[in-house]
Amino acid sequence: MRRKATLRAVVLVIDAFEAEGVPFWLAGGWGVDALLGRQTRQHRDLDVVIGDFERNEPKARRVLLFLGFDHVKTDKGGVWMPSRSSFEDEAGCLVELLDIDWEYLRGVLAFDSEHGSKLTAPSEELADEVFTVGTMNGRDVPCLTAAAQLLFHMGFPLEAAGQADISLLRSELGIAM
Repeated sequence: MRRKATLRAVVLVIDAFEAEGVPFWLAGGWGVDALLGRQTRQHRDLDVVIGDFERNEPKARRVLLFLGFDHVKTDKGGVWMPSRSSFEDEAGCLVELLDIDWEYLRGVLAFDSEHGSKLTAPSEELADEVFTVGTMNGRDVPCLTAAAQLLFHMGFPLEAAGQADISLLRSELGIAM
């Protein structure tokens, strides 16, 4: 079965996370689409960054299980997203819950750390660099900024869909690597 994350499935997940108070931001292809305010292509998954991952991933997991998703695996995410929990429903929609490595991100964005302790949550100024609000289906949705989207797409070989996302960020939002 070919995986497909439809707009209907994305809205269902967003509504459920909002109703349960799960802090989240769309990332990946759907995050790019939210920044652009329209669906640009078909998506095989939904990438969702979860705020305070250790505390909120279990809540997000319960929401997805209630919606009929099965937990598939927990593993290492991308370069700056150290943890990933993957879920799939009967229709083949894949949802990936992601954490953020704030220390790594702080270094990449060239913010000076005032404290030697490990960051588990963003400072206000760092959050402004990473999180924003986009639109999907005529409504505001939390998503990663264009700069954060570029980081999200780095550190691994990109498939055609990821390359298309980068092209859109560059051409329509004027974001440079």
